[in-house]
Amino acid sequence: MTDYKKLFGNKDIILTNADRETLGAEVESVEYMAEYIKKKNRFVPPVDFSQPDNFARFGSAEKYYIDAVERIYKTYPYDGSLKERIDWELSSSHLDLHVFEKEYPRTNGYVILSSEGWGTQVASSDGYGATATASYEYIFTKGGPNTSYRAKGYDIENTSGDYKDGYANVWKPSKDRESNLKVDGIDGNTVEFWMKKSEFVTSKTGREVIFDATTSDFTSSDDQYGRLTLEMTGTTSGSPFILTYASGTDGINQVRVGSSVTTSSVADDSWHHYAFVMENSSSALSHKSVHYDSDASLDYVVDGDGSEYTFGDGTDDSPFSIAFWYKPDSNGGYLVSKYDDEGLGREYYVKVDSSNNNLQFELYDEDTKAYRTTQTITAIDDTSTWYHVVTTYDGRGGTNANLGMTTYINAVSQSTTLTSDGSYIAQWPVAGARLVLGAKDKIAAASDAINGYLTEVSIFNKELSSFEISTLYNGGNWTDQNNYVGGDPISWWRMGTNVLGSAPNYTIVDEMGLNNMQMTDFDGDAHSGVESVSPFSSETTGLAIKLYVDGKCDSTANVGTSINYVSGNINATIGSLIAAPKGTTQPTKGWGKLSGSLDEFRFWKKARNSQQIGRQYIQPVGGGTNTDDANTDLGVYYKFNEGITSTDSIDQTVLDYSGRISNGTFTGYNSSTRNTGSAMVQSGKVSSEFKDPILYPQHSSIAALKSNLSITGSVHDYKNNSSIYHSLPGWITEEDNSAINSPLRNLTQIIGSYFDTVANQIKTLPELKHKNYLSASYKPYPFSNRMLQSVGFTYFPELFSDASLLEQFRNRNDKKLF
Repeated sequence: MTDYKKLFGNKDIILTNADRETLGAEVESVEYMAEYIKKKNRFVPPVDFSQPDNFARFGSAEKYYIDAVERIYKTYPYDGSLKERIDWELSSSHLDLHVFEKEYPRTNGYVILSSEGWGTQVASSDGYGATATASYEYIFTKGGPNTSYRAKGYDIENTSGDYKDGYANVWKPSKDRESNLKVDGIDGNTVEFWMKKSEFVTSKTGREVIFDATTSDFTSSDDQYGRLTLEMTGTTSGSPFILTYASGTDGINQVRVGSSVTTSSVADDSWHHYAFVMENSSSALSHKSVHYDSDASLDYVVDGDGSEYTFGDGTDDSPFSIAFWYKPDSNGGYLVSKYDDEGLGREYYVKVDSSNNNLQFELYDEDTKAYRTTQTITAIDDTSTWYHVVTTYDGRGGTNANLGMTTYINAVSQSTTLTSDGSYIAQWPVAGARLVLGAKDKIAAASDAINGYLTEVSIFNKELSSFEISTLYNGGNWTDQNNYVGGDPISWWRMGTNVLGSAPNYTIVDEMGLNNMQMTDFDGDAHSGVESVSPFSSETTGLAIKLYVDGKCDSTANVGTSINYVSGNINATIGSLIAAPKGTTQPTKGWGKLSGSLDEFRFWKKARNSQQIGRQYIQPVGGGTNTDDANTDLGVYYKFNEGITSTDSIDQTVLDYSGRISNGTFTGYNSSTRNTGSAMVQSGKVSSEFKDPILYPQHSSIAALKSNLSITGSVHDYKNNSSIYHSLPGWITEEDNSAINSPLRNLTQIIGSYFDTVANQIKTLPELKHKNYLSASYKPYPFSNRMLQSVGFTYFPELFSDASLLEQFRNRNDKKLF
């Protein structure tokens, strides 16, 4: 006899030798793999269950059908893990599985925010627009732990139970079972979703909020305060995404995220998947500054040609802002200036008055020799303190130009006095006038140069708002101005952190790539040159922020300062603000309304990696976080697959599929809010998405199914003379009143079900070796690979021996579903 084992080769091994938990995590868990194998090996006879004659011999067909339907909406683990769903299938009868797979109404879904238009703007502040309260639209959810009054064996609207029934949230921090909206930079967080957006409604709101979570018991001034806000702005051509991730004063506030994404690519009326990953960074950020010593050498930093920093044409001015950090060693000096000492190129300056240490901000009209100078009442003279200074000008020009000039110290607008002379019209551009940091050009007196530290200097061709300045100040923490919410500065010099050339007179790199600055006449001694001194810790850990678009990493940034675990109650909204952002007072819950569609919203209490995001963005994930240890990192999961009952009081509830019942309430729900399509399918990434069963018994599809199956079953029962129930004496069944769930019917159904199952198996057994070509809708025999032994084949190679775990247990690979 031929040795087929030698012929085909021994390639039976599927799994590699590795840690079982690591292997299990590839597909969900080791327990899932065990249950999957049980399911695969389960024998299901090829019976057409749509015809009662084929399976209901001893039991009631009507009761079979009704029980199968009710069992689905009462017991199906819609929010369970993948393992728990297989457990449910294994506990189901063959008929239950048929009804679930072939008959029962199941659906996908997504929600549309501003489905009937954004509405009428009635207020606006700090870039956030607001409709009337009646037009607010957002999904509100609580982080929990949440309780439940659903009783075991009842539908999801039941309230007759208590926490003992097992649905209430378990509190076990060691297993990550705590707040479902936990914010923690140590473990990290991930927010991912599918979104389709056709336009930004900038005429009504400059900001649109996707997700906003915050501590309900603490405000932004408290150490226990926490915030995670993901929003968009349509007022920039770059990335529209803005992220806040904070604990107390640490973290980041309103930082732009994204590299290749733009407002156009986001608002292209197509579905895209976005995943934002946040965690404390393992790499350090370095901060330095330039130390000026106003000795005989007169240190300064100069630009070769400052034409880009001219904001007037002699007739009209244009807006601009100047920002920097400064720490004095002694009094006086020009901090930032386009103002030469020979009186030929004077446009503007920011300086410290040597007589009182107050800040001066001046605009100069070289044509009329007129000027407008504002001076703060507050002095900046503490040599142990860093000051964050921002001066802004709205570009109004004319004799009242000073009314558009504002100075901020540490994000606080300062009261100022005015000094003026002549009829100011506008700044006059002078060819060759240079921008100088730490002095003025062609300096003649040492008293005009600063003696102290200067760092993080930036210039904007716009008037920064108080909110944007507060964000730039960032509570005294470092801000990555490449991702700054106020828009890119035209130039940003980190003053020593990024330099070219050699000491002591480095070339200071412009982070925006416009103009590098040249250090001039620095000695390089202990009081002159680049030093590792800054307003921030010399080395801070920071945050690693990543954005993935359609499963691929778009950008990685190391920004801000690291954050710790955020304690306390955390609540969240999807589609608007939940509370006023840090640095604001007026925008509040309901403001910043989102216009667009969302699907598959997932909040993770862990930083997800590239493999996890790339694999799972095209397929739903398992839940069961309250009962299965495999997915406890999943905090909140909205699939929007509940179906549409057309009863607003029901449809406004957004079911949480994570397993921790953080159900959302849709404020502003209307009949066009829900859609039963699939973002994954409509995006073209996959051909189908698993459809979840509708769980509301009052849904018209379920009511119709029960009615139709009841009629089909009752007709069969009326003709079936082998029914156990109808074999009983009439005086017994008459007292039963034919109630479908009477004790007698239940008892006879249990007995009949056992006999019917055995009958189907006995009928199929003699046909196992018949040459029948079964429909693909029937499950293959699990022992088919051993049936050839009876005809002399002693060895049968595994046809898919090189299959990966994903391919074997999830019917997919990294990029494609099978």
